[in-house]
Amino acid sequence: MHTIRKTGITIAILNIPQAMAYASLAGVPAVVGLYTSFLPPLLYAIFGTSKHVSLGMFAVIALMVGNVEQKHGASLNWHQNSSAFTPDNNVNDLQSVQLVACLTFAVGIVLAIMALCQFHIISVYLTDPLIGGFTTAAAFHVLWSQIPKMFALKLATRNGLFKLFYIIYDFFGQIKNTNLPDLTLTIVCLIFLYVGKIYINPLVAKKCPVPIPFDLIVEVRALAMCQMIASFLFCMPASGGLSRSTLNAQLGTKSQISSIVAASLMLTVILWFGPLLYDLPTSVLSAIVAIALRPMFRQFLQLQQLWKTSIYDFLIWIVTFMVTIVWDVSEGLICAIGFALLTVIIRVQYPQTAQQAKIGDTDVYRDYHRYVSQSIIPHVLIYRFNAPLLFLNCDLFISRGIELVEKTNAELNGLKDSKKELHTKFLILESAAITNLDNMGAEALKKFVVGLKKTFNVQLLVASPTAQFQQMCYACEIYAVIPKSMFFPTIHDAILYTSEEHAIEKDGEVIHI
Repeated sequence: MHTIRKTGITIAILNIPQAMAYASLAGVPAVVGLYTSFLPPLLYAIFGTSKHVSLGMFAVIALMVGNVEQKHGASLNWHQNSSAFTPDNNVNDLQSVQLVACLTFAVGIVLAIMALCQFHIISVYLTDPLIGGFTTAAAFHVLWSQIPKMFALKLATRNGLFKLFYIIYDFFGQIKNTNLPDLTLTIVCLIFLYVGKIYINPLVAKKCPVPIPFDLIVEVRALAMCQMIASFLFCMPASGGLSRSTLNAQLGTKSQISSIVAASLMLTVILWFGPLLYDLPTSVLSAIVAIALRPMFRQFLQLQQLWKTSIYDFLIWIVTFMVTIVWDVSEGLICAIGFALLTVIIRVQYPQTAQQAKIGDTDVYRDYHRYVSQSIIPHVLIYRFNAPLLFLNCDLFISRGIELVEKTNAELNGLKDSKKELHTKFLILESAAITNLDNMGAEALKKFVVGLKKTFNVQLLVASPTAQFQQMCYACEIYAVIPKSMFFPTIHDAILYTSEEHAIEKDGEVIHI
């Protein structure tokens, strides 16, 4: 119980300033943020399955909600936001709060439909590089939505393409109207929060039984039931906080009781301490948001590793970041998913192919361009195709194979120690990477076999076929063109077949490179 109480108090300490700050970012009263950090965690404790997920506010979600509120507020000519709310007013009467509640219910409906239709698989397209580029760019949007508040400036609402650049332009155009007391308070808060996060937190955390939470890295995790029910209490869309969830795991929480403890403390704040927080300056909340964004900006450090490991992941990060910066958060996410899908199509349509050779005295066969100690056998060519054989790449499959045979024949006849004309007699297709085969791919394989035999007098052998590949060969009648006896479990088995049947190795023409 001590661990549960400690975790619950920690989560509550984290949630209070975060909830108020992000509510301001969404254009609704701060108390709505407190509601969102109170009810959804309770509902998740009932309906959820994870022991560690903690629902609450998230900067990017708040920014996207704020965009909706601004667009609809401008079209309906209302200007009621957090500044229009007082302790004597009913928050439920604000049109902005009513809109956000409807949005939360709609989010719950969409999530419920996705759950029923098993559309959760869409999340696999939200790759780590995409999330990294998106959240980094979104952090710039969040930061520049708060900077004018730090200077107590009121800027015109901007939407659409180049929104961020227009905001920066408007800011410097109005900077002469800065409220110096607000700016001074902002600087003091920024210094205090930064020093606390970087220097004080590591020292105090070693001795304090309740850690001081400053890390606010979060990611979106929401459940349909929580959204729909919470919308009736005028909550914003809730999302799982990565920092809060990680904290739950690190402190050894084994149930959602810690979330109930945190929600109870949040209820105490709402009922008894809320009026004391009403006069908290907006600049203070903006400072909290700005410091919370620091881990997101550090995601730029991912680029060096992505460049070394995968050019596609690097491009996904860069394109996602640039589109989100130039356009807006919602549009940037949609375009990023589209670009990620495009990279998948390109990788399938233009896969890598390789000629393989035996490595040393082993039975291992790998790309002969990447290894020094290797040997190739004249008359035998090993061709690896690193993708499913589909309508997208079947022409490439044929052309790359033909080019490989022609190139190999030219190299064999160019050998100085060759006393007679050499040419390829067998092509072994290493098919382990061909995990799928459609009808056009099957027809291309048949055409490839016939073309090899007719043009080059080369026989095709298939090595390492997958079960699905063999099933498609049966369904598409490929066995009528390639007999089952020409299918082998490994490349080495296929090599042994060529040696035994045609005695290639008896000629002593094994060439070491």
